[in-house]
Amino acid sequence: MGSFDLRSSRHYLIAAAVAAALSALIAFAYLRGLTARIAQSGRLVELVVAARDLGSGEVLDSSSLRLVPFPDRYLLPGTYTELSQVSGRRLSHPVRQGEPVLESALLQGGDEEMRDSLTPGFRAFPLPQEAVNFPFYRLPSQGRVDIVFVEGESAHLGLENVKVLGTTAAEGASRPWESASGSPSVSASCLILEVTPEEACLLAAALEGGRVELLLCPRAD
Repeated sequence: MGSFDLRSSRHYLIAAAVAAALSALIAFAYLRGLTARIAQSGRLVELVVAARDLGSGEVLDSSSLRLVPFPDRYLLPGTYTELSQVSGRRLSHPVRQGEPVLESALLQGGDEEMRDSLTPGFRAFPLPQEAVNFPFYRLPSQGRVDIVFVEGESAHLGLENVKVLGTTAAEGASRPWESASGSPSVSASCLILEVTPEEACLLAAALEGGRVELLLCPRAD
């Protein structure tokens, strides 16, 4: 009887190991098929999502975010594809685990957030959308721009590699993702730039004496 029980136990263990291996193979095949179907839907990019349930007012960092592959053709307006684009930003409302972190979920130009994001020795300068032709909704937060000073028929590079802190909208103005027509509303927007006090004086003088234009800097600059 003892040898029979031993053989039964061995058979049970072997059967359990085979079942576990089959389950792993089935799961692997499913994930490969799912990845293939996603890849056929478009080029995969990395999408920033919440790594856990996040609360309103929480400051985002690497522990609260993660990247997941996602077809670029299905990206929603206001999504992010790099952790650096949202790290240090503060949430305006809760975001559930696995949900994309959208621009609409981030505080836009709040005094506390702006002070926290400023580099020591720098100042926040509001540049009105009507002062430039470059659409602000095309500028990534925490990106960088060169600023061209234009006066009459002459122009020169006034400021280089200026950090973009974010955008703000006047009270009651629609955000890009809230426009009923589907096209962003930018007439009441301001671009918040990080500049030194000296650069702020140059920029203010350029706006007073003419106009300015923005050039988006490459990510590697």
